[in-house]
Amino acid sequence: MKASLCTLAILATLPACAGNTSDPHEQGLAFESGGQTHQIKRACTSGVVLDHDDASNPVVLVSIVDSPECSGAIQEFTESHVGGKMSTRFNDQYLVRDADVYSAIQGSFRFRVATDNEGKEVVEYYR
Repeated sequence: MKASLCTLAILATLPACAGNTSDPHEQGLAFESGGQTHQIKRACTSGVVLDHDDASNPVVLVSIVDSPECSGAIQEFTESHVGGKMSTRFNDQYLVRDADVYSAIQGSFRFRVATDNEGKEVVEYYR
């Protein structure tokens, strides 16, 4: 799991319009770090697709809308947590827990999922 978020941070180019929220019942993708949550809103995604890495592991690629409210907000959130730990969840399920944050996300990101079906759930949510 650590490597998945590391890849996300290294690419610094992986979701959508988001905002800080403390509602644990929000649906969709969210980043959590330092007691804060950044929810990825549907309106802030310009594309969410299921793909596979070189080892045939399923990964979800998320492109964020280029705007202050979307890409700017996610960049600000992740930038403020560089050097810390971050988790990624979808609905109530953690996909990545306590991964090191090396850099801010600047427009898109990707993360590994356990199965194609898990990835398809994320893709379908953002359609």
